[in-house]
Amino acid sequence: MVLLPTLAHCHSLNIYQSDIQPSNILNTSVRPPVLVDFGAALDNSSAIQDASRKIRAMTPGFSAPEIFSLSSDPASSMGVGPWTELFSLGAVGFVSIAWRLPQIGDLGSEVNALNAKHGTPSQLAAAIGWCLAIEPHKRPQKVNDVLNLLALVVKI
Repeated sequence: MVLLPTLAHCHSLNIYQSDIQPSNILNTSVRPPVLVDFGAALDNSSAIQDASRKIRAMTPGFSAPEIFSLSSDPASSMGVGPWTELFSLGAVGFVSIAWRLPQIGDLGSEVNALNAKHGTPSQLAAAIGWCLAIEPHKRPQKVNDVLNLLALVVKI
């Protein structure tokens, strides 16, 4: 959750980190988590339209499904945007709670398991599930969508 305002700020500048995964989040006991490794970042205002030519980092399990299809058929995709990074952040959230990658094909059961097996608050489990939707248009379209859902129960 601490990374959401950071992502919102990056996105407001049309910067997309493009490889959100646990190894790119620096955790220490003396400060909040920090998003690192912007080596694959998309850094211009045409990132959404031109992403198929620029994406270099694809991390299975953390990269949104559309990333893997951009090179073969960019016209059938929404391209890359906040929804793409929110998928990755949802996968990171899932892994940090369940200690394994989610089975995307059975997402409803996976989200229910976060709540039942791990005691995850229902809004947090719902936010993670929303971020992990396979189809980009079914995901939150911007970071504030997730922040608003989480603000119902969690002080950020």
